[in-house]
Amino acid sequence: MEKLKRRKYQILIMIMVLVIGIIGINKIGKIDRNKGKINIEKAYVNKVSANINELLETGKIQSTDKVEYEVKYKIDGEEKRNIQIKVSLSEEESKYAEIEKIKEDNIESVLSEDRKEITIKVKEVEPNKENKIKIIINVKNAPNGYKISPEVQIKEETKEEYKKITTKELEVETISITGVVRDTTKNGVKDVELKLVDENGKEIKRTYTDKDGRYTFSDIEDGKYKVEVEEERYVIDGNNIIDTKENEVLDIQIREEEPFKIEVKKYIKKLRINNEEYTYGEIEKVQQSIKGIKEISGEIEYKVEVRNKGNKEGVITRVEEEIDDGLEFKENNGWKLKNGKVRNEELEGETLKKGEVRELKLVLEIKNTKEARNYINKVTVKGEVYEKVNYIVDNELYKEEEVLEGEKIKEISMPEKNGVKFSGWYTDKNYTNRYNFEKEVTKDIILYGKYEEAAKKYIVKFIDEGKIISTKEYEEGSIIEAPNDPSKEGYTFKYWSLKENGEKYNILTPVKEDITLYSVYEINKYDVVFKNYDDTILQEEKVEYG
Repeated sequence: MEKLKRRKYQILIMIMVLVIGIIGINKIGKIDRNKGKINIEKAYVNKVSANINELLETGKIQSTDKVEYEVKYKIDGEEKRNIQIKVSLSEEESKYAEIEKIKEDNIESVLSEDRKEITIKVKEVEPNKENKIKIIINVKNAPNGYKISPEVQIKEETKEEYKKITTKELEVETISITGVVRDTTKNGVKDVELKLVDENGKEIKRTYTDKDGRYTFSDIEDGKYKVEVEEERYVIDGNNIIDTKENEVLDIQIREEEPFKIEVKKYIKKLRINNEEYTYGEIEKVQQSIKGIKEISGEIEYKVEVRNKGNKEGVITRVEEEIDDGLEFKENNGWKLKNGKVRNEELEGETLKKGEVRELKLVLEIKNTKEARNYINKVTVKGEVYEKVNYIVDNELYKEEEVLEGEKIKEISMPEKNGVKFSGWYTDKNYTNRYNFEKEVTKDIILYGKYEEAAKKYIVKFIDEGKIISTKEYEEGSIIEAPNDPSKEGYTFKYWSLKENGEKYNILTPVKEDITLYSVYEINKYDVVFKNYDDTILQEEKVEYG
């Protein structure tokens, strides 16, 4: 009896161990052994397309282009996980390109301020399924031969190290003129506006130098051109003509000139001493000999000449006289004593045009003296240049203001108009050169405000065997993202079509309207071989599924 009890206990313990073992095995079976891993061999750049909306076989792009890299990847395992992708441009690449921010429901992206690096987090990625993401890089005004091959890296969020994905190198193929604008010290000059004109003097394009003084004119025809500086404060020294059939690099040297330069000259016109009058021409220095006089008194009459020797008009802000100790001042000819200074306020605030001369008359009295002496005094004239800034919106003057030369202007924010957003201020009517509000105003400028309509949106549907498997909204001009290829027993998927069993639709065609696409299949065919008892072939046939 005792043995029977022990036997029962042993069996019970064995059953419990067996149950615990099964539970453990079951739990172990559910552990995602691939957590923290990503099958990088399934991550690659699937295709590269540009503004022309074609697959780039040659690797050639335009100087201003929108380049789209489609990255496909697949993770192993059983659980959904987050994936991180990092894309970056080199210092050289970022001179003419910038990365576009990604906005999608399951994606978080952080774009650097200089737009040359982006970190992307894709949330809840399905395992064992091919996933894809589009990286968009905008290339602008790049010179001929400019190359771009962004660095793309990927990892599972919990891992420390990224793995690199190879990207196709793209190269700009265009006719361009590029170079560096330098000053007399051979340093590059930033924010200089340049104008390109052809042999007939016709303006072709405008651009600005970057922070290093570099400039580029792209997408032009072969020929002879002249590069002109559109800044009144600078003058070109040396050659500014180039023939693109012979060369595409033209460095330009400039020197700075004062746009508003005041020159002051002071002449002695008359000298009255002890009731005797002496008259002179335009003489700056007079030596007058007086004999037999024990005490001297009288006055000196001056002609003050103020001339603008600069190449543009300016405003006179101050006219001031320094009086010698041996002379006395009394108000005359617009001259007044103000805050201890002798000033001529009649000329202050007046505009002096290029080459214009203004004359002033000044009389100073000679203090009684028994000594012969020299009388020296000086006139100082100061001036400022004010630039006009006109803002044009919809071909009408929106605002006009005057700005002190060398100051910066603040960007005017414009409200939406009939649902249309304002996109910015430009220096030309064609909206090609966006104005840099960090630039100092050094000339009269006209700024053109641009309203840009929001892109139209269209619905694209994918239908498989009568069922809608995907519905997505796209902006006009976008490229469709097709869903994963559907499947059907006994058939092989061929392509998507605008009609049921119709012709193949080119997925790379830009969206211009609402589209419904239908799956098209091809029935599977099988080889059937009939053999004799001795394994010789009696008959072979192609048999369709079903």
